Amino acid sequence: MSAPLDPAPREVVADALERAIAPVAVRHQVEEALVRRPEPRMGETAVVVCTRDRPADLARCLASLARLDPAPDEVVVVDNGDDGATTQRIVAEHGFRYVHESVPGLDRARNRGIASTTHPVVLFTDDDVTVHPQWAARLAEAFDDPLVAAATGLVLPASLDPPERWEFERQAGFSRGLRRLVLDGSTTSPYRAGNVGAGASMAFRRPFLLGIGGFPEALDAGTPTQSGGDTYALARALTAGLRVVYEPRAIAWHLHRATPEALERVLRGYGTGIVSYLAQMAVDTRDPAVVLEGFRWTAQYLGKRFRRAAVRLHQPRRLALARAEVAGAFAAPAAYRRSRRIAAVHTPIVQRNGHGDLDPGAVLVEVAANGHRHRRLADGDALPRLSVVIPTRGRRDQVLRLLRALDVQEYPRERLDVVVCVDGDVDGTADAVTAAPLEISPTVVVLPSPSHDRHVGNGAAAARNAGAARATGDVIVFLDDDVVPAHSRVLAAHGRVHIGEDPVVAVGPLVPVCAPVGATLGRAARNWWIDHTRRVVEARDLDFTDVSSGNCSVSHRLFRQVGGFTSMPRREDWEFGYRAEQAGARVVAAPGAAVTHDVEADPVTRLRDRYAEGAGDAVFARRHPAALLALPLAGWEQAGRRTRWIVRAMVGRTAPLRLTRLVAPLLQIYEILGLRERYSSLLGRLGNVCYWLGAASEVPSPRAWNRLFATATGGAARAEPLDLASGDASWRRSPGAGVVPLAWAGVDLDAAVPVQFAGVPWNDETFARYVAELGRGPLLSHLVGTRRP
Repeated sequence: MSAPLDPAPREVVADALERAIAPVAVRHQVEEALVRRPEPRMGETAVVVCTRDRPADLARCLASLARLDPAPDEVVVVDNGDDGATTQRIVAEHGFRYVHESVPGLDRARNRGIASTTHPVVLFTDDDVTVHPQWAARLAEAFDDPLVAAATGLVLPASLDPPERWEFERQAGFSRGLRRLVLDGSTTSPYRAGNVGAGASMAFRRPFLLGIGGFPEALDAGTPTQSGGDTYALARALTAGLRVVYEPRAIAWHLHRATPEALERVLRGYGTGIVSYLAQMAVDTRDPAVVLEGFRWTAQYLGKRFRRAAVRLHQPRRLALARAEVAGAFAAPAAYRRSRRIAAVHTPIVQRNGHGDLDPGAVLVEVAANGHRHRRLADGDALPRLSVVIPTRGRRDQVLRLLRALDVQEYPRERLDVVVCVDGDVDGTADAVTAAPLEISPTVVVLPSPSHDRHVGNGAAAARNAGAARATGDVIVFLDDDVVPAHSRVLAAHGRVHIGEDPVVAVGPLVPVCAPVGATLGRAARNWWIDHTRRVVEARDLDFTDVSSGNCSVSHRLFRQVGGFTSMPRREDWEFGYRAEQAGARVVAAPGAAVTHDVEADPVTRLRDRYAEGAGDAVFARRHPAALLALPLAGWEQAGRRTRWIVRAMVGRTAPLRLTRLVAPLLQIYEILGLRERYSSLLGRLGNVCYWLGAASEVPSPRAWNRLFATATGGAARAEPLDLASGDASWRRSPGAGVVPLAWAGVDLDAAVPVQFAGVPWNDETFARYVAELGRGPLLSHLVGTRRP
């Protein structure tokens, strides 16, 4: 579309475009340099195309799908129109599968597509869309993360001529920008789902869709509500605490409406669909946040659209479009009631079989059970003698559950012994273990209480050391009492890692038990552990902050050489791993040694754990100052002014945790009301404060606090600059280097990045994203500012 008068000189337009696109270009260039992206690939996927009496558009759409590289396993075309013969002929010409659905409705057609395929990932598009050859592969890539339930792609206008198509793109375009977005349902409100895409380009896990009963057939085109089905399904994914990915590399083109009447009708339908989808969410989820957040955001959105149009009185067309959208919203209640009456006449195609909950840990367990990257036994090799040490206190039933699972492990009995160390027998664990009918005949060690108070124990470190002292094997496997082996070859996976002379600490995956999780914190904890487990399963490099005493193994000789675990408020496993590294050992992954474990979801416990983590890190840093920059303590420089003031005020004092009891009722209110963003934000801020209070509790004075950091930073090794223009992805931390300076084409950017967040799942992509955000200012100045006189 040509403009009769250029409103600005070319230099101004070029400058504006450069500044708008430069941040996206920076991130893209950083990711290209640091992320090892695999070649586009496809899992088991099907593409569903819904069509209704638009043969010319459908032919263009199917021609683009025929050029997909790699190709999906199946393309299903669901005909929701009347002229079946023409549509069937076009589908046959392209070699795809034809399905007819006589009941009108876009969501009805989508559900017919779901029922017509069995592939685990289903991609959806419409007949007025054409796609890039790698569209399907890029959408399918998102599902490498087992927490992703849905993905959407970038939808651009296929044409901006006539002007109505340009106005459609301005008013209701499907593009969500050029930056990849990941919305995590454990921390993000479901009512932000519309920010990540639309039905013209989307993909879902089929089990998730079956769980929620497919798309709601009272919504979307072909019904009085006219739209909303795609946003509803995305919102339900977030409601389940799962993730939705917006992938701008999955490109599609939509042919917008070309007449003023069609444009106004579409915008009116969008207004109706927004409110209708919220009503459907209220009916299906009974979520109070539908009213507290959903309708509030909708009112703000529509109000903003109307205000912006109203101030442009010289453009009456835009005011008419905004008025149509608002009118559609007011018409939604009556339209939704009519749609529900119509839908009730027909039997649903997809019967709901759950609440949309998935078991993301099952994917990782399957990988582990298949022996992913196990070391295979060569001729003459033999599995080492193995001792399993289980520290426990007050968890009799969990210990017996673990012992029963160990009893069926595929490991030579003559090379296996089990030691259960009971830290103060407060519930009869010792007698129960001794009397249990087991083949493995565990040795029971009981540690007496260190004081007259039977409620005070010796601690997990002392219990592990006492159990290791009774171990007879060449290799010691430490398992917590709340874990269960995910399959029968877990001990064999640990044993294989230790065949050879290299001293290693082997870390096995800890897969959270993914029963339906009701609490916001429970979802967040599950998602964190899934990310951490995936990192261990897929890791190339691990270090001491990846050591978890809940599932790890070490040679008996190395354990004695290092000196066992040190009693600390927390982090005794990290501290042990650090000393092992200093002794020349490597921390490696044992991907096949996966265990499942229970996830705690109590906010008060979580805050107290954060306090203990801060105290443990302070003890750790006092013992090993060179390790401080690899601990979360290194974040002190980024702590806010208020947090710093609180910590300095509390240094040298006993910091009570009354704060956790005071804030628990407010968190509970947020939980009941479904305000998960406020819940997560408040819990995160309080956890941050508790962490620093815990660290301050182990430091006697402000002077000692400053000396601790001065010692650590003064002894840190100077790392080589990470050149973001070199394409070198070898960004892993060298020993002693906590931060790495950033450079671009050999030019110092005056910025540095920590190459590891201790305890945080950290892979190439998240690292690159952090580097891009941290170095964006200096990099933008270098790329943009230096080009201008």
